Order: sequence, then C-alpha cells, then structure tokens
Amino acid sequence: MTAPFDVDVAFERDRATVTAVGELDISTAPSLLSAIDACRATTRHVTLDLRGLEFMDCSGLRSILEADRRVTLTVIAGGGRVRRLLALTGADRRLRLAATPLASRAA
Repeated sequence: MTAPFDVDVAFERDRATVTAVGELDISTAPSLLSAIDACRATTRHVTLDLRGLEFMDCSGLRSILEADRRVTLTVIAGGGRVRRLLALTGADRRLRLAATPLASRAA
C-alpha cells in the first residue's frame, strides 16, 4: 500500500518552507513542483523539508533538481533512504543541503 503524499507550504518573512510527507514518486512529483512554483510569487528562497518522506524515486529527485533551477533552494534531507538516494546520485553535491535539521522541528 502506498503511503499518502502531502505537501505543506508555510511563509515566514522572505522565505517559504515546503514540507513533503509520504512517498515522492512519479505520481506525486508534480504536486511538489507545483507547490514550489507557487512560492515564486512571494519569494525566491525556499527551504524544502524532506524529513517526512518514506520513499523517493528518481522522478522525485528530478522534480527537486528542477525546483533548484527555479528558486534558491535549501534542502533538509533528514536521513535514511532519501539521504542515500541523494548521495548515490551525486545530488548531495549539487544541492544546497542544510547542515543540520532545524532546531525548531526537533523541539
């Protein structure tokens, strides 16, 4: 059974945070890209929080790389499978990854 996918957008000052939860794949990647594109009307600085993803395939990765060309993107990858996919593909060297998870999320 596929985990449901949800994407949430929050704005704070001159930055948007897009949080993705569930499975980011060929069927859900367009939703993520649409959410990031919607942020462009307000800001060019987007933080993409992927810590809630249970799975991501190359379609999801492609949407993230496309978003990185459209906005100034900072990615919070978390750990596990998502971080591994970024490392295996070299995307972790191309994307701007947050050094550590945001403290406010851990509290």
